Amino acid sequence: MTGEQKSAEGGLEQWDLTNKNSAYLDRHMMFPLLEYLDGQIKADKISYSSKDVAAARLALLRPTHMVDYAVDTYKSVHGESAEIPQEMEEQKKQVFKQLEELESGCKPLTDLCNNAEEKTKLISEGQWSIDALSQKEDMNITPEVLEIYRKTAKFQFDCGDYQTARDMLENYISLLAKPPAPTIDSNILQVLWGRLACEILVEGWEAASVALDAALSERTWLLHWSLFVYWNNSAKGGLEQLVELFHTERYKQAITTNAPHLLRYLTAAVLLCKRRITKKAAAGSNAEARRLMKNLINVMQDCDHSDPIVEFVNCLCVKFDFESAQTKLAECEKVLDADFFLCKQTGLFMEEARVFVFENYCRIHNKIDLEALGKKLAMNEDEAERWIVDLIRNADLDAKIDAAEGCVVMGGSVQSVYEQVMERTRDLNVRSAALTQNLNKLLGEARRDKAKKAREEAE
Repeated sequence: MTGEQKSAEGGLEQWDLTNKNSAYLDRHMMFPLLEYLDGQIKADKISYSSKDVAAARLALLRPTHMVDYAVDTYKSVHGESAEIPQEMEEQKKQVFKQLEELESGCKPLTDLCNNAEEKTKLISEGQWSIDALSQKEDMNITPEVLEIYRKTAKFQFDCGDYQTARDMLENYISLLAKPPAPTIDSNILQVLWGRLACEILVEGWEAASVALDAALSERTWLLHWSLFVYWNNSAKGGLEQLVELFHTERYKQAITTNAPHLLRYLTAAVLLCKRRITKKAAAGSNAEARRLMKNLINVMQDCDHSDPIVEFVNCLCVKFDFESAQTKLAECEKVLDADFFLCKQTGLFMEEARVFVFENYCRIHNKIDLEALGKKLAMNEDEAERWIVDLIRNADLDAKIDAAEGCVVMGGSVQSVYEQVMERTRDLNVRSAALTQNLNKLLGEARRDKAKKAREEAE
């Protein structure tokens, strides 16, 4: 099948966000994404050329020290019998030479870090810091040695040894830490980003969740990096954390302004964790789930991005167009399959989406005739009744079967006074924050105008 034929049939490449995401990812993070694309090509699901993907991988590898990986990739592009360029052979020799020099320069510190007993003793004595160690002349550990140690960690990262780099950066940060917390400057911030990258690349999702808290600048980059952490740690509350982060005013602004395509991940996360949040709420209250959907729709209205996952929610919650929602839901499966971050959640997403359709349909129509529902589901009335009973039981839906009338009746979902007060209070907090921000902006402009006028009068 040719690429043109696949495109005409709606190939997965039209939903691929790899190109957009790549602008905010470290080049090392791109390798898992490109490997996933290779798998899609081999499964004949996407019309990209495997040689083009290999060429992109080779371009990413050139500035790194992953020389063996680069040689293998070069052969996949030019053929197994292709002669390896002299510059690549020379680069390999230089990499080993530089690594040997760096390791020699920080050997005293490396030996100490590898000595678990001595390290534990120094920590217990409160001597585990670069200031304390540099006072011990017999150890030969100085700030200059520590800097070489940091450069060695970076070099190991560029060589693809993420585990070693991660351990070295942990030691580096711990030696600079001053109770109660490390001092964060531009240099240590780069190290924190490096540690987070290592945790992601060695798939240490729980540790990466902690590391995310330390990397709070460059919000758009952080949002993209967090996709690795939260989607791979979804079983332990990762999606709830993603929704909370993405809905924070600062990061929501980064999404709507710089990266509207991230709306896909926010929408999918809200759908997947909505019922989980309802179950955790006191007395099964769904006020929090309603608030999440309300916030999501507000973000959708500010974002210039559309794909089947976003349009599916828009059709249900804004347009109340169930026919279009069913069409978009069928397309969602292709989008999920094409996405590196979402592909593992395809089955769960489709299940949650169908329950969401059913729940909204019942809420709008109140009653659904079982015979009519059976026709839509290609079932007879008895089969449709069993399906609905299972769905109500497994999904904890507030609905019941009226056997006498042969219909499904959806229970009312009335907000308590407490829930209404809480929801309105949250809205007031958001509005107050927005008003404060606008007021500060106006005051700043007024001060600038006043200063400008004073300068003009002085001139």
